[in-house]
Amino acid sequence: MSWFYRYSLNGRPEKVILGPYPEISLKRPREKRNEYAVQVAEGKSPAEEKRKAKIADTANSTFREFGERYYRDQVEKNWKNRATNGETWRSTSTQPSATAS
Repeated sequence: MSWFYRYSLNGRPEKVILGPYPEISLKRPREKRNEYAVQVAEGKSPAEEKRKAKIADTANSTFREFGERYYRDQVEKNWKNRATNGETWRSTSTQPSATAS
């Protein structure tokens, strides 16, 4: 579950995630919501700005950074035994592999 900010821009409903619930208290999502409300009042889409920032971040990253981000954002969230599996993944991803000739 997450905190969301729902708004309408140019007659179209949009929403942006403010953070995970209950990991963060209500104070920080309220602060973000207020920042995003200013953007909406200026005619900017907070969801679009967030998407553009994410694309720019991924465009300038190395393959290793991409792999680490993928591991953090996707794999860690879905693995049940994160400690054991995480060490296994890191050890295999950082060691050069030997190829048979």
